[in-house]
Amino acid sequence: MLAGVRLNRKIFAREGGCAEADRSSECSQVVEAKLKAYFYFWLQEREKTQRGGQSFGPFRVLWTARSQARMENLRQFSMALNGGKGIALHWFTTEDSYANPQRFFEPIWKVGRAGDDSLHYLLRYMRAGACGEIMPILKYLKKTTDWV
Repeated sequence: MLAGVRLNRKIFAREGGCAEADRSSECSQVVEAKLKAYFYFWLQEREKTQRGGQSFGPFRVLWTARSQARMENLRQFSMALNGGKGIALHWFTTEDSYANPQRFFEPIWKVGRAGDDSLHYLLRYMRAGACGEIMPILKYLKKTTDWV
């Protein structure tokens, strides 16, 4: 559960996402390996799509961190990927950014792409399967979250 918002992980994954709650308990090497694994999986799936095959995508990996400093550290690892350009695959925020569950879908997310320090809305970029259409917000909320 992400501070008042419980994501239905199976539905969230099917609709194009993974969630990581960083508790600052894993060493940097483990976290960096996770970020790289998601990146290489994304590359593999992108190649499947380019060859006309069926793939798991498009998708995002949501990362929550306990502090702003930890979040920025995670972003640095992401920005080192893709030849130092980073990638918008990884989205980061802090736990206190969505203490009020309704803020979860506000512009509280930063992406792991070099040169992009702006805050982003989550749902503006969530896509429904391979069709690439933006999901209606109410349908998405109904399927993926339980407000507690």
